[in-house]
Amino acid sequence: MNTSVLMPLVTVIITLGGGWLVTNRIADRWDLITKRRDMDLEAVAEFQRVYGEFFATWKIWNSVERHHTDERAWSCIERSAAIEGGAESLLVKISVEHQLSDDQVDALGALRQAFQMLREAVRVEESLGWWSSNQEQYAAFKGLVVYVSSFLGSVSGSRKHPDAVAAASNFRRITNNIHEETWVKTANRLGLTGPAPFGII
Repeated sequence: MNTSVLMPLVTVIITLGGGWLVTNRIADRWDLITKRRDMDLEAVAEFQRVYGEFFATWKIWNSVERHHTDERAWSCIERSAAIEGGAESLLVKISVEHQLSDDQVDALGALRQAFQMLREAVRVEESLGWWSSNQEQYAAFKGLVVYVSSFLGSVSGSRKHPDAVAAASNFRRITNNIHEETWVKTANRLGLTGPAPFGII
């Protein structure tokens, strides 16, 4: 074949092949970003569902705490334990899928401890005692819920996942019992608490 005909043909084939490769790489990258974004939105929805279940169970427990039957108390214990289980599974997911700052790790650990408060109150047959939005623990809990929900909903779908060692380290730090004593202080340090108008729950 004549070289003058062959060279343009080779150029066209190379150009088309290169374009196909680039287009496929872009499409694959976009699919990955979209998938990660969808997973983030699912995590936010699940997180908010767990919060809603906590709120409902808390209100049920506070209304039956003084006149409960063993069956109703056991139902609240089961529900509060399920809430903690749901929160714990989300914390594993977040640890594996997100590169977390120290503040985010602390906030997640503090929120995990806050979720445990309900089960502890039911276990000792006492109300949670969060009667006002300005009550310190309740203000801390609400601030932490919004903080975590916000950063989960705003991360980029193109982020890199942490490696297994970093993810395991973050999960250990999140689940460290130190948060038992410091969770309200963490919310205060992050600026997540403050007086609410009219003291309404």
